[in-house]
Parts: sequence; structure tokens; C-alpha cells
Amino acid sequence: MPAPFAVRLGGGLLAAACLLAVVLYAVFTTVTPPLLIIDEASPAWLAALVGYVSLQVFIVVPAPQSFCACLPFGARAAFFAVSAALSAAAGVCFAINGRPDMTVWSVVLGIVLLLVGATYMGCGLASSASGVDPDKAATEPFHEAEAAADPPRASCCSLSLFIILLFNGGIVQATGPIAFPPRGSFFDLTLSTGDAQRIHYECVGPKNGTFPVYLADADGSHGLADFWPLQRNLTAAGRRICTYDAPGLGYSDRYYSWQHAEKSTYYRQLIDALGAQGEGSQFIFIAWGGGAEPVYEFALANPTFVAGFVFLDSFSKDVLYQFEAEYNSWSKARMNEYKSADLNGRVLLFSMIRGLAAPWGLLPIFVSNDPKGYAWPERFAEYSWNYHVPKTWTAQWFSLLPEFSAEASLTGLGVFDTRLAALQQVPVLSIVSNRSRADTCNEWTQDCDKAVAQKEFLRANAVSVGNVTGAEQVAYCTESDCALDMPLRKPGFVVDAIMRKWPL
Repeated sequence: MPAPFAVRLGGGLLAAACLLAVVLYAVFTTVTPPLLIIDEASPAWLAALVGYVSLQVFIVVPAPQSFCACLPFGARAAFFAVSAALSAAAGVCFAINGRPDMTVWSVVLGIVLLLVGATYMGCGLASSASGVDPDKAATEPFHEAEAAADPPRASCCSLSLFIILLFNGGIVQATGPIAFPPRGSFFDLTLSTGDAQRIHYECVGPKNGTFPVYLADADGSHGLADFWPLQRNLTAAGRRICTYDAPGLGYSDRYYSWQHAEKSTYYRQLIDALGAQGEGSQFIFIAWGGGAEPVYEFALANPTFVAGFVFLDSFSKDVLYQFEAEYNSWSKARMNEYKSADLNGRVLLFSMIRGLAAPWGLLPIFVSNDPKGYAWPERFAEYSWNYHVPKTWTAQWFSLLPEFSAEASLTGLGVFDTRLAALQQVPVLSIVSNRSRADTCNEWTQDCDKAVAQKEFLRANAVSVGNVTGAEQVAYCTESDCALDMPLRKPGFVVDAIMRKWPL
């Protein structure tokens, strides 16, 4: 006896609607540039899951008896009820983390699961009415080999796996707002297009009307939480420091697609907003790594805001490619081929992380859970959460895209070759890693000589970058002194150097 007509009709119509929605969603997100740069992989996975479940309505209805063996009758009801509940719970988690699109897909998935479950239940009730025991086949011993050979059971197992992963992804994304609410404050930046962008920032430490505030910055991969250890040490020394989540990171809004992950699209507005919050009109900029370039670009256009620079292992943009060209005697064309291949590899890696591991909540397995590498262990779990969610990895992926259109130069420092009279004699403190050959070779055992040569090249580049104002002071530090990787594992050295450079 076939499943009830109303269930079959409703299931077929809803399944068709869901499948059409999946197709339209895929087409829309492919051909239409997004307003905001979001993790599009997560809703795409959800849409595909909705389509997969919807298809089961078409599979079950023509041959209901063969699909009643997936689980015993009562277990079938529990299976689909629990699956629908987990989908709804995941939707709540996504809503907490500011993803209404995924909430909608999760709710739709829950509805479809209930409908598919009703179809299964309908065929079971029909079997009972005809005198056939609907649980007979399902009470046989279950073996993995049978599941692989039995489409209904394999379908149930695979569906269970994806529902659990979906729920796990939702839990991981909701952990931050629930367990680690924002520590800082928010302001809205009004961008050049008139769009508003909400920024999460934190300014801590004693205010001193006669002394500039420190503003810490890095590249597009690191936000407020990366600077907490430095922040703690600076404030303990009586300094005031501001940190913030760049767009796409932490609790700040996501990038607009037109921004191309460039700080120039919001940096002046950020500084003005900090001033409006009473943080003064001059800052000593602490820039780590790739964060030095946008900071210096801002300084060239707005020198009156600059009271000084602290560069932490800050290099020019193309330094790694320039080293490869010099070390291997490459032409400019060959160097840019290498750059393109390197960028493609990094983009592929970030795409895999944000497209596979992050949506299903698997990154806590792969990202280090050892607080020993973080200089503020009590906040390690809070810091780590930022690297468990798709938002962070999407921002990192997005920040790489403009590099494809920028040709690398064989020589030169890029923007740091530009000098401005108004910035001359502005104090600069460059803190530069000076690793010993032994430390370098312990890390790079296969090609020690090349690694040592690269470190020397980077060290010379960092010193040249810091000489932009003609008033540079260089402080070298070993791995045991300062460990300048991000986040700073030994911020005490940096803070001591800053206090000597700018005593109160």
C-alpha cells in the first residue's frame, strides 16, 4: 500500500521547491557579487543538505516498503524528530553568530526532515495496516557492510553524520557570543560610499592628556585578541593602548565586497572615531608584520596624527619574493610566476579551511589547543575561538585576493621608498628578530643555508623599512628574548623597549 496521498503530494511539492531554491541560490551566489564578504561555503553545504533530504521524498514514495527497513518504526520517528530538532538548534546557533541566511536554511532543513519523516512513517503505517510487520527487516543484526550495501541504511547513516556536523558547526560558531561576549566597545564608521561599518575596539590603560595613545595593528589576519598579551604588559607599565578587530575579524562587521580588504577604505574614519571617543589626536602606531604598510600609507596622507612608530618584524610587501629572486638568480617574470603559484597555494589552503573544516566545526581538532604558546593563558580559549570560525578564515582569504593583480618588483621597498618631509625625524622603534644560525637550522633542517640567508635578507629589509623617517632606533632580539611571531609570546621585551624609547 503506498504512502498516504497527502503526504506524497506535500512531500513532492516541498521537495521540488527546495531543490529549485538550492539551484537558484547556487546561481545567485555565483554570478552576483555579495554585498558583504561572508563564508558562502556554509550556506552552500546547508543548501546541498536540504536538496539531499528533499530528494528522499521522491525516492521513498515510489517504493515505500523497501525504505521502511532503515530503522524500527519507533526509532524512525525518533530519528527524524531528533534530526529536525538538531537542525532547528543549529539555526538558533547561527542566528546568535549573526548568520540569518544559515538560520533560514537550517529551519527549512528541519521542516523537510519532518516531512520526509512523515513519509517514512506513512509507509510504515501502511505496512502495518496490510498485516506486514514494518520492523521485521530492521530488527536484523546491523553490520557496516550491510549499511554499505543497503541504500536505506546507508542513507540514514550519512544523513545522521551531516546533521551532527551541522549542529557541531553551529555550536562552535555560537560559543563566542555566548561564552566570550565582546570585551570592548563599538562605533559605526561612515565609509566613503555612505555605508556604515560597525567596528569592535578596546582602549585600556590610564589616560594621559600629554602623552599619545598607542594603537596596535597587524595585517588582515589578526585582530584584537592577538594583541591582548601586549596590551596587558603595556597597561601594567602605565601606558594606554587601543586595539581593534579589523572588518571580517572578531566582532566587527564583515568587509563590503568593494573594499578589497584594503585598510585605506576605512582607516582614516577609524582614527577619527577613536578621537571622537576621547582617545586624542595623535598616536604611536605599533605595527606587526604586514600591518606596517597600511599604517605608513595612512601616515603619508595624515602626518599630523603620527607621534611615532613601533615596527615589529615589519617588512615590505614583496620581500619574500625578492629573496627568492636574489637567491635563485631569477628574472622579474620568473619571480612573479613564483608569486602567483604561492598565492594560489595559499588561497587554496584558506578555501579548504573555510569551505570544509570551518563550516562543520572541525577546526578545534586541528588548531592548537595548547595555551603555553599564548602569553595570557587565562584568555587562551577566548583567543582560540576566533580561529575556529569561518569568518576569520574568510577574511584571511579575502585579504589575499588583491595581491594577484599587484606585480612584484625585483628591488625596492614599495610604499616605504616614499619619504615625506612632515614625517622626518618622527621617532621609530624597530624591533627585529635576530635568530642565531643554530635556532634557524633547528627549525629548517632540510635547507639550513637557505633559511639562514632568508633570515638575513628579512633582517636587512626590516631595518630599511624602519628608516623611513631618518630617526630609527633598532632593537634586535633573539628567539629566547622576544619571539616576535603573532601573537607575541614574550611581550615583555617589546614593552621594555617601548618604555625606554618613550618614557613618561
